[in-house]
Amino acid sequence: MILDNITNLGSKEIKFSENEFHSFRVRFNNLFIKEDIETAHNLALNMLPVENLQSSELVELARCFQLLGDKDNTLACLEKAIQIDSHNKNAKMLKLELLDSLEQKEQYLDFLQQCLESDPQEKQYYLLLHSYYTENGQNELAENIFSLALSYGIDLEPPNPDIEISVADSLVEPECIDDPILINSYLTLFAGRENCHSRQWVSDKGKTGYTPVMEPLNPVLIRNHLQGIQTLGVYQLTLNNQVKWIVFDIDIINDYLDDLHDPHFREWIDNGFLQVLSNFDNILQTFHLKAVYEYSGYKGYHIWLFLQEVTSAAIARSFALKLASQIDLSSFPLKIEVFPKQTRTSANNFGSLIKLPGGIHRFSGLKSNFFNLKDGVLEPLPLTMLLKQPPLISPADFMSALCSLQPDFSFGKTDYALNEEQTNKIEVPLLGSNTPPELDPQWLWLKQHCSALAFICQEIETHHLLNKEQKKVLIHCVGHLERGPDIVNYYLRKCSNCEPSDLLKSPLKSNVISCNKIRNYLNCNGLDYDCFCDFTAKMSSYDHPLVHLEDFSPANYSPSGNNELMLKETIYKYLDIKRRNNELSGTLQQLEKQILELFEHIGVEEFITPYGILKKITSENSVKLILKLN
Repeated sequence: MILDNITNLGSKEIKFSENEFHSFRVRFNNLFIKEDIETAHNLALNMLPVENLQSSELVELARCFQLLGDKDNTLACLEKAIQIDSHNKNAKMLKLELLDSLEQKEQYLDFLQQCLESDPQEKQYYLLLHSYYTENGQNELAENIFSLALSYGIDLEPPNPDIEISVADSLVEPECIDDPILINSYLTLFAGRENCHSRQWVSDKGKTGYTPVMEPLNPVLIRNHLQGIQTLGVYQLTLNNQVKWIVFDIDIINDYLDDLHDPHFREWIDNGFLQVLSNFDNILQTFHLKAVYEYSGYKGYHIWLFLQEVTSAAIARSFALKLASQIDLSSFPLKIEVFPKQTRTSANNFGSLIKLPGGIHRFSGLKSNFFNLKDGVLEPLPLTMLLKQPPLISPADFMSALCSLQPDFSFGKTDYALNEEQTNKIEVPLLGSNTPPELDPQWLWLKQHCSALAFICQEIETHHLLNKEQKKVLIHCVGHLERGPDIVNYYLRKCSNCEPSDLLKSPLKSNVISCNKIRNYLNCNGLDYDCFCDFTAKMSSYDHPLVHLEDFSPANYSPSGNNELMLKETIYKYLDIKRRNNELSGTLQQLEKQILELFEHIGVEEFITPYGILKKITSENSVKLILKLN
């Protein structure tokens, strides 16, 4: 039951004999990661004539050939997939994309017209055909497309974003509110930190935020949330630093929010969201994972993965970052955040929260809604149905996907990546010196003499997070140095909440932030910060941290002082790695124990992974696991 695809459980060698394509998928991924392109290509060629492949599997095989640069076999797979399922929109859209990239205009137009004839209710085909005629100066034909679409009840005009949507019209189903069983299911499905929750607020000036409430979520609160009386959020990590779900939050970049009032931009970005969600869904299908998609009620979508059992936040975050790195956002002004954002919390640090689904966004006045994604179309999913039959991911499927995913594995060309310390990897070239930014002499001198900057660096190294005030201090102080952008960007990239707009491309020219303002910024969050810098002997017009550089010059800067500071930082990093190593060792022991229990329950002694064979070894006094690498 746990490993549905495994047969012959009593034997020593486990093979995916029931699902040959899944076995191909694992082997292909492994070969491609090792850059064994020739063997990967031969493996794909051997899979091409296999009978009884599903249409979706042929589309995935086409993507493999596309990855290898074999456009002819990519086209052959897509045509075969469409022949099996004439309504496979993913296959059709991929073929159109391929024909367009090959600049085969006649074939592109003929096939697009065929798509429209076979699926006259598909709006996307009308839009593509209208775009084709417009780009080629055939305006009369482009206008005819609008008329043809209207004859099928399809309005190609983008919706008016200024139309108000009544909160009363968007309330959740009454059954969900009245049924105590469904309310309990809601509490179980979206469970997070046990002893508190958060409540959303909106100020008179339109600002919005969340306030922690030291009270566990309960049925009364959930009913109020679903009825729109309050809007609640949940802190994801439990007190034991575990999670029950993973969320990918895809939003429009803040700089483009005002453009949502432009109907043409709104239609374009909606299509962009659909493309990104479809790509995400294709990747999840590769690993036999099921997600549900939620419109957040404001500026984007949440992708929810529900876990059958709680798992370590560290493991969940590692999985989420690897999966998110496969998504290409370079074509649209979108950003992605992953939850969990942290791997540990404490009694005083709740970690990040996410708005609970089904409620009203207090800023936009819109309710969030769930959807299933089927053949590139978002189909409404009633909350009642989700609560009755949530798509839970088993521990075996989750660990299989985690093992198969590699940080540098990609289904295609992408400029977007994530790593363990950041949600947006933004490449900004170093300016000037080859010396690592964190070892710049001016910066080391400044950090050694300014307690505020030393405090901010400690926050980054400890929590991998800065609030907006701390970011301002770092940017508007260090950003004025000759290598300021390099240094600022180096530290901001370490923060899990780094935004593209935070990063600097050139040194700042405005006034340096004053010491008085720094104290106000650092004390506004309950800190009791003060500094004891004495600038009375200096000739500065006002006090700011860069005044310390008046005593600095490369000639009188002490290398021993530099080495001492580097030693302190190196020791700190060493101790931090030792701490994390101890945490991971404990998690590893728990996972090994679970695997051994599953081995015992299923009756197997070994398991084939993409890396090699995981074996159970029994000695006189102990039982342990070893991995025999390929």
